[in-house]
Amino acid sequence: MQPGESSSWRQRLPVIILELLVLCAVFLRFVKLGHESLNYDELASVWVSRLPAGQLVSRAIASGHPPAFNLLTHFWPLPPGSEVWARVPSAFIGILIVPLAYITGKEIGSRPAGIWAAAFSAFSPLMIWYSRDATSYGWLMLVCLLSFYFLARSSRRGGWGNWALYVLAVLLAIFTYFLSFILVLAGLAVYPLLRRAGKSNLRGWAVSHAFLAAALAIFFVLTRSATAGRSGLSVPSLTNLIKDIINWPVVFVRGYANETIGGGVLGAEVSQREAVIAAAVIAAILISLIAARRVRQLFFRREIIAASIYVLFLVIGPVAVQLAAPGSSFASRYYSWAAPVFAVLLALLLTSLPGRVAWLGGVPLIAAMLFYSGTEIKVRRNEAWRTVFSIVAKGRQKDDGYLCFPEVHCVVAAAFYLPQVSRFSGGDIENGGADMSEKTWAGWTEKYPFLPYRGGAVEDKISRDLSSAARVWLIIGDGAVGNYPASPLVRGIMRKDWKQAGNWDLPPLDLGLFVKPQAAAARLSPRVAPAPPGPSRGSSASLFLPLPDRLFLR
Repeated sequence: MQPGESSSWRQRLPVIILELLVLCAVFLRFVKLGHESLNYDELASVWVSRLPAGQLVSRAIASGHPPAFNLLTHFWPLPPGSEVWARVPSAFIGILIVPLAYITGKEIGSRPAGIWAAAFSAFSPLMIWYSRDATSYGWLMLVCLLSFYFLARSSRRGGWGNWALYVLAVLLAIFTYFLSFILVLAGLAVYPLLRRAGKSNLRGWAVSHAFLAAALAIFFVLTRSATAGRSGLSVPSLTNLIKDIINWPVVFVRGYANETIGGGVLGAEVSQREAVIAAAVIAAILISLIAARRVRQLFFRREIIAASIYVLFLVIGPVAVQLAAPGSSFASRYYSWAAPVFAVLLALLLTSLPGRVAWLGGVPLIAAMLFYSGTEIKVRRNEAWRTVFSIVAKGRQKDDGYLCFPEVHCVVAAAFYLPQVSRFSGGDIENGGADMSEKTWAGWTEKYPFLPYRGGAVEDKISRDLSSAARVWLIIGDGAVGNYPASPLVRGIMRKDWKQAGNWDLPPLDLGLFVKPQAAAARLSPRVAPAPPGPSRGSSASLFLPLPDRLFLR
């Protein structure tokens, strides 16, 4: 090989590695993409995206999620019941994060930093999980990393075009996640560390953040109805808060962050063997650092400090804001948006180490993430809505009734898997399954009060709502998950007045088919043709829940 050829090969090597990492990202995000049903969050997101454009924005904001991702997927062709097609946009978004992590690491550090950042982004189970999820979290990770990239680029190079792209990236984040104002605060904090010595971009930085501050003020005024009741201050448990923040690096390596803050993300799933391996790797790195006398350089590089502060804003900020609001809860999945910037931070840390030490820390870390990624892809964590409505579709008849707890979940699930079913009776289970409450649901924007039903009133209500049905499909939780509580009261009412003709245990759901005793012979008769698509309207006193007329009819 000639000297010129050797130089050309070295220049092309980072590009070749990046292409291989992108291919790995494609495989990890598309393999078995439809192996389980959509969960409730995915179903609710799809439901909003398929609304007519005139309703989409208000419904998305009322659900607690700004509409950027729903507008992005609004025109995506989506056959009813196709989990794969519903998740494809998020998968493509997740793939785009990999090259973006590369150019971000390269911008703020070096080409090797870019390669490490792309590798961590490609193999992170957390980032893979939300790239395989039909919600806005993958999109939020992308625009958050995009804002950090343009902040670094603008701070270091200047230029009104770069600052304008930074503002656009932050605005995209703000219209995706209500707490994205934290990005503006982070940008204010890290600019002095990112800018190059002797090159002042203060005017662009000041104008950009002044514009963003004005945009934030307008945004919160326009969406104040969705963020009402978030005032006040309560002191969260310091122990729980610290515990979950410390757990963040483990979440990044392990994946799947859907636990409530304070519940402990680590839990009992971290084995003693994993703890020993992690401790050994950390000890080896620390010993090598001390021997190489690189500790000071590692922790006092400006770009490393800047990235660390930015990540801390993204991890701690949402937790503090949510827990300071009375009645709020915060699930650890909400700080998944910090994952891409955290990958860049890890890359900067590794490239600050001696070469062998970097490999000693980076390769085992990527191997661990790849192991957990394979595990996460095989795990089934979602509700069994696909199976539930497949059974209902095969056995339903024209005059069947549908009783569901909680009914909102059934509405959005039926809209995706069985849009011909548009009438539901039910409510929310309360007080350990002893009571229920009714809330006529029409897509989050209408503020109906909950109407409580206690004791015998529950039985009267169910009897009235199902009086015209010859058969009833009961969909209810099995008590294994908080969102799907069991209800001995409802089961007792159904078994008292109806004869059970079928039962399916589909954790965390139970599906039952009940018939009236005098109509028991009807289930042996030939199947009646299914009702035509379109909503059926119940009386004003009914719990039947109509879907929007134009849902899935565009």
